[in-house]
Amino acid sequence: MRKMFRAPLGLLACLLLAMAAWSAAWPGVAVADDTSAGRDVDGVYPIDSPDVEMASENVTIELFRPEGETSLPGLYSRARCEFSFRSRSPTPQDVLMAFPAEVAPDENQPEIGDMRVRDFKAFVKGPDGEAELPVALEPTSEKMTSDQGRFSTWYTFTVHFEPGETKTVVNTYWVKNTISSNGEAWVSYVLETGRNWAGPIGEATVTLKLGDILPAYVDNLYPGNWRFTPDGRSLVWRRTSFEPSYNLVVRYNVRAWDGHADTRPERQAELEKLFADGPGLTREELVEAFKAAVDANDLVKAAVVRGFLPDEAIPAGPPELTGVTITKANAASVPLLSVGYADPDGDIVALHVRADDFETNETSLWMYAGKARGNFQAFLGDKPAYQVDVTIEDAGGLTASLSELVPVTTPQAEGTTSPQGAAPAESAGTKRVAFPLAWAAGGVALAAIAGVAVVLAIRRSRRSGRSF
Repeated sequence: MRKMFRAPLGLLACLLLAMAAWSAAWPGVAVADDTSAGRDVDGVYPIDSPDVEMASENVTIELFRPEGETSLPGLYSRARCEFSFRSRSPTPQDVLMAFPAEVAPDENQPEIGDMRVRDFKAFVKGPDGEAELPVALEPTSEKMTSDQGRFSTWYTFTVHFEPGETKTVVNTYWVKNTISSNGEAWVSYVLETGRNWAGPIGEATVTLKLGDILPAYVDNLYPGNWRFTPDGRSLVWRRTSFEPSYNLVVRYNVRAWDGHADTRPERQAELEKLFADGPGLTREELVEAFKAAVDANDLVKAAVVRGFLPDEAIPAGPPELTGVTITKANAASVPLLSVGYADPDGDIVALHVRADDFETNETSLWMYAGKARGNFQAFLGDKPAYQVDVTIEDAGGLTASLSELVPVTTPQAEGTTSPQGAAPAESAGTKRVAFPLAWAAGGVALAAIAGVAVVLAIRRSRRSGRSF
């Protein structure tokens, strides 16, 4: 019985929807991957699993309207998640798996309303079809961390493994998306809790079927390596052998459709022409179109072009720090830190900036408005120089970093430049590291907390810095 309580809990929760989130930076309804779990007298909690690995996952999220529903499109999502788990144990084991069921009430975020996963079911695939598993609804243990404690209840079920056995576990459910007052909605999928499984995740595919949401309604993709299918009706994200350090977000606007007609006709016509022309373009022409979209920070258009290109044709390489300076407009003004950045394939996931007592992680800005290039700025205190540490990371785990003392310059010291010069990312003080993220394992876990979380996180982020 001890094995059952301590074995990996596969939080296979599949879909993180409508501004969803696992950390304070995420909004949305709870949807996610399974995770391995433990059980205490007061409830369940995630634990690491050394004995079970996730060989693959295939997640399909579909925006839909319930029968008889006549409201705006994109208000509901349903998910089907298939996870292939392989036991590494030399002995039989019962693995307790858990999926977040409901977001705990938060008096600091009263805007987050009904955050429940509906009609959750778990199955195991076999030679005779899919056998439904008994599912229980259990409270969160006090052993949860503050982030894990965002969920007040969990769906739990147990899967039996013989030594070395591989099983396919299926989760299905639906959620009511969180929609902001201006029509913005988020569909998100939490990957980070996949670290609970043994080893990297072998292969992961997440497909979002857009239903009535046209490509022109999509405002943001995070990270920027999603691709549209050639018909424009779905978005697809894929990775192999990786350990997740970020989650997936697609933001769209349901009010781009007013019930009678498209309110973004010019944008839709532009994208429809690209879909129509794509099959007839040469690889070289598609690569140039992709580069132009990335240079324009148009990651939606870049995702259209990606759909016609093989992975090996996509411009690759680590992100770049294009300039790091601290300047004052005049002797009496406040020093302004500027960090320029760019990425050849537009899949930046995070920017970490520290300047003495100032520190920020700009992940939330990319989740809200994905960028391939830009400039982050923040006001600092009154010092002659700052020790600045910057790291920018892309979805492939490639990074560019800088760590050095940067002086504050003013017009009076016009000839003075910072030690890194015109191209700080290449300076002696810059360390560029390129390495693939090893997708640790399995359940992309947790799922959503509603849209407001993202907005609040962005507001908190913007108090100390801004990104352009």
